Amino acid sequence: MDNILIDNDQCGFRKNKGTREAILGLRVILEKQIDRQKITYMAFIDLEKSFDSINWTSLFKIVEETEIDFKDRRILYKIYEEQEVIININTTTVTAKIQKGVRQGYPLSPALFNVFIEKAINVIKLWLEKKESE
Repeated sequence: MDNILIDNDQCGFRKNKGTREAILGLRVILEKQIDRQKITYMAFIDLEKSFDSINWTSLFKIVEETEIDFKDRRILYKIYEEQEVIININTTTVTAKIQKGVRQGYPLSPALFNVFIEKAINVIKLWLEKKESE
């Protein structure tokens, strides 16, 4: 999923793409922009609790736009469909529906998160390209 959906610049949750590679990449980009005397925009986003806050409707819409086979997408939908959590407090048990977020500890969650974030990155890139051409 990584190779077909995620831009090479994105480093989060990717093999051989850690903090060092991200910092090096940022430094190279900044040096090139300084040499070209170009205005450079940077955004640093605190993604705390981001796994918990991903909207399923948006995520599934993004997944539908990908090259992922329908059968595989259907498996994803089934995994997230009607999720519930059981909370036990002393002698009381409460069931609650989970309606957003990617599953914690699930092997596909980092890839799904990256697909979601990639869409946001692409929207920002398109906006910047439009601004540059004005």
